[in-house]
Amino acid sequence: MKATAFAFERPGTVQQALASKRAWGGAARFLAGGQSLVPAINMRFNQPECLIDLNGIDDLRGIRLDGGELRIGALARHAEVAGSELVQRNVPLLVQAGRHLAHVAIRNRGTFGGSVALADPAAEWPAACLLLGARMRILGEQGAREMPAERFFQGLYMTDLGEDELLESVVIPVQAAGEKSCVLELARRQGDYASAAVMARGRAEGGGLRGLRLAFFAVADRPVLDPALDASVERAVQAGSLAEVPAIVQQAMAAHPVRADLYNAARTKAYLCGVLARRAVVQLIGAGAEDE
Repeated sequence: MKATAFAFERPGTVQQALASKRAWGGAARFLAGGQSLVPAINMRFNQPECLIDLNGIDDLRGIRLDGGELRIGALARHAEVAGSELVQRNVPLLVQAGRHLAHVAIRNRGTFGGSVALADPAAEWPAACLLLGARMRILGEQGAREMPAERFFQGLYMTDLGEDELLESVVIPVQAAGEKSCVLELARRQGDYASAAVMARGRAEGGGLRGLRLAFFAVADRPVLDPALDASVERAVQAGSLAEVPAIVQQAMAAHPVRADLYNAARTKAYLCGVLARRAVVQLIGAGAEDE
């Protein structure tokens, strides 16, 4: 199928983009990388009357360090984030996540902000933003505002973005020295959306872990963070009971809206979360292969 006819505007400033969106209202969509939006338009799942292309707005680009925080412009390409030495030095979890993200063509064209604004529950960047305590900087006719990630993501493809607002950048605290992190996914093939996935961060200490945090994604309507689960897994690791981790995770996931997909039942996904959590813990504490 092909898209229906639509108008196309290419503003040069944020103010012009917001003015265009106000004029068109709900009939217009902002276009960033277009890796999700354009296929949806071609399949006529989405039929906007106007596309407002943001790619001519330089203020939405770039990656920079601002004090103890990394600021990633909404138009930063996936490949740019994953390949950045600045990101690697300061927020290595993003580089680890970027290695799993889609395929080359999508990484080269798709944008960090576009993925965050779409809020696909199987995507890497929303899960990373939640785990890292990111803040979203949002621009609208009333000015700028910031929203923490845990309040920004509200459900399946649902965010706090207003109809006439756009995402300017994402601000992410630098990871602490000595903190370790990892990203593990189970997918039918490399680059596809995962059947189940986990991101983990924490400090290896005396054969155990401190400050463990886990984010499970591709299993519910949004990434799953559970502080009580983190604490339970950390206690098991401190007690030398790695074998208990999968069961702890599976039991905890029963309290979350884990959803089946075309290939896996919800129960299977919960089981996979347990398997991945144990593998992630082993990586963080640096245990030998015999502990796996």
